[in-house]
Amino acid sequence: AKLALTVYDREGLALLKTAATAIGVHVKVDTGMHRLGAAPEQAVQLAIEVNADPNLRLEGFWTHFADADQDSAFTREQLHTFLDARSALIRAGVTGFLSHAANSPGLLRFPEARLDLVRAGLILYGVRPVRNWDELPGLRPALRWQTIVTNVLTVPAGGSVGYGRKFLAREPARIATIAVGYADGLHRRASGSGRAIVRGVAVPIAGTISMDQAALDVRSVPDIAVGDVVTLIGEDGGATLSAHDLAEASGTISYEVLCAISGRVPRRYL
Repeated sequence: AKLALTVYDREGLALLKTAATAIGVHVKVDTGMHRLGAAPEQAVQLAIEVNADPNLRLEGFWTHFADADQDSAFTREQLHTFLDARSALIRAGVTGFLSHAANSPGLLRFPEARLDLVRAGLILYGVRPVRNWDELPGLRPALRWQTIVTNVLTVPAGGSVGYGRKFLAREPARIATIAVGYADGLHRRASGSGRAIVRGVAVPIAGTISMDQAALDVRSVPDIAVGDVVTLIGEDGGATLSAHDLAEASGTISYEVLCAISGRVPRRYL
């Protein structure tokens, strides 16, 4: 693969120079995120040095937005700071590099921030950074997360389900065990508040999510059987659950829900 490396301090640049081989470099500007990046003036000097080195290629000059999904004023301030730094670099005679700043919320809400390229993350999954945004009306979910029913049983009145006995049956309850747990990325925090779809019906998670398994209260799905497909994210029979739904049930954000789907969950690319 053709990889390029990001530089944001002199120590990193010095290490790249010792490699004595062709390396593509992107210099990162800290415009307010305060995570990684060089101050604008320092970033310009780093980029000039990269451009002057016989082995290094200045491929990019970039920054990252801290709050493009909520704070428009701060985002525009970051972009202005970045563009000023880019102008200073061009005045120093450095050209031919790519400028980039926009993440998913940035490219949706700030067309002026799209520059030479964008860094689309969340929207590659067809998920908007904020549930009620309506940009890109044709955007559709590209990911579906499913598992299967492994057991179906009736829990008598007074019986409980799962660790900690968090689900107590006030009357006989039909319970389905499903082959997914927190080791797969289904957050334990979704216990008791999350849902899944079986045979086109959204049903609640019953009790505490285990490492490899979880349980569903399927009293509203009378014909459920072992082997039935269970949808955690996606659509089935007109019922839909999104990454946002699972995130809200888990007390987190859709980004974390999608990143948390572990490597042991099989992927099928269509």
